[in-house]
Amino acid sequence: MSGGLFPAVSGGEATLRELVHEFKTRGPVYRRTVQTTLKASYTDHYRRGLIKLLDMLEFRSSNHAHRPVIEALALVAR
Repeated sequence: MSGGLFPAVSGGEATLRELVHEFKTRGPVYRRTVQTTLKASYTDHYRRGLIKLLDMLEFRSSNHAHRPVIEALALVAR
Protein backbone atom coordinates (compact mmCIF):
# COMPACT_ATOMS: atom_id res chain seq x y z
CA MET A 1 0.00 0.00 0.00
CA SER A 2 1.07 3.59 -0.57
CA GLY A 3 2.86 5.25 2.36
CA GLY A 4 1.28 8.60 1.47
CA LEU A 5 -2.23 7.39 2.27
CA PHE A 6 -1.68 6.24 5.85
CA PRO A 7 -0.96 9.69 7.36
CA ALA A 8 -4.36 10.91 6.08
CA VAL A 9 -6.20 8.16 7.99
CA SER A 10 -6.43 8.31 11.76
CA GLY A 11 -4.84 5.10 13.02
CA GLY A 12 -2.86 4.62 9.83
CA GLU A 13 -2.50 1.28 8.11
CA ALA A 14 -4.17 -0.65 10.96
CA THR A 15 -7.41 1.32 10.50
CA LEU A 16 -7.45 0.64 6.77
CA ARG A 17 -6.86 -3.07 7.33
CA GLU A 18 -9.73 -3.15 9.86
CA LEU A 19 -12.04 -1.45 7.38
CA VAL A 20 -11.17 -3.94 4.65
CA HIS A 21 -11.73 -6.83 7.07
CA GLU A 22 -15.09 -5.41 8.17
CA PHE A 23 -16.23 -4.99 4.58
CA LYS A 24 -15.22 -8.54 3.69
CA THR A 25 -17.09 -9.99 6.67
CA ARG A 26 -20.18 -7.76 6.57
CA GLY A 27 -20.38 -6.84 2.89
CA PRO A 28 -22.58 -9.76 1.79
CA VAL A 29 -25.00 -9.22 4.70
CA TYR A 30 -25.26 -5.52 3.85
CA ARG A 31 -25.96 -6.28 0.19
CA ARG A 32 -28.70 -8.76 1.14
CA THR A 33 -30.24 -6.19 3.48
CA VAL A 34 -30.30 -3.56 0.74
CA GLN A 35 -31.78 -6.02 -1.78
CA THR A 36 -34.50 -7.06 0.69
CA THR A 37 -35.35 -3.43 1.45
CA LEU A 38 -35.54 -2.50 -2.23
CA LYS A 39 -37.70 -5.51 -3.00
CA ALA A 40 -40.09 -4.62 -0.17
CA SER A 41 -40.28 -1.03 -1.45
CA TYR A 42 -41.10 -2.26 -4.93
CA THR A 43 -43.83 -4.65 -3.85
CA ASP A 44 -45.41 -2.31 -1.32
CA HIS A 45 -45.27 1.00 -3.16
CA TYR A 46 -43.87 1.09 -6.66
CA ARG A 47 -45.90 -1.85 -7.88
CA ARG A 48 -49.19 -0.05 -7.21
CA GLY A 49 -47.97 3.00 -9.10
CA LEU A 50 -46.77 0.86 -11.99
CA ILE A 51 -50.15 -0.85 -12.28
CA LYS A 52 -51.93 2.54 -12.37
CA LEU A 53 -49.50 3.77 -15.02
CA LEU A 54 -49.98 0.66 -17.16
CA ASP A 55 -53.77 1.11 -16.94
CA MET A 56 -53.41 4.57 -18.51
CA LEU A 57 -51.13 3.51 -21.35
CA GLU A 58 -51.81 1.44 -24.43
CA PHE A 59 -48.99 -0.60 -25.93
CA ARG A 60 -49.09 -1.81 -29.53
CA SER A 61 -46.54 -3.09 -31.99
CA SER A 62 -46.69 -4.79 -35.36
CA ASN A 63 -43.14 -6.05 -34.90
CA HIS A 64 -43.24 -9.77 -34.05
CA ALA A 65 -39.99 -9.47 -32.08
CA HIS A 66 -41.82 -7.24 -29.56
CA ARG A 67 -44.82 -9.56 -29.24
CA PRO A 68 -43.61 -11.26 -26.02
CA VAL A 69 -43.28 -7.88 -24.32
CA ILE A 70 -46.75 -6.78 -25.46
CA GLU A 71 -48.22 -10.06 -24.19
CA ALA A 72 -46.42 -9.70 -20.86
CA LEU A 73 -47.80 -6.17 -20.44
CA ALA A 74 -51.30 -7.45 -21.19
CA LEU A 75 -50.84 -10.17 -18.57
CA VAL A 76 -49.75 -7.62 -15.96
CA ALA A 77 -52.75 -5.43 -16.82
CA ARG A 78 -55.12 -8.37 -16.26
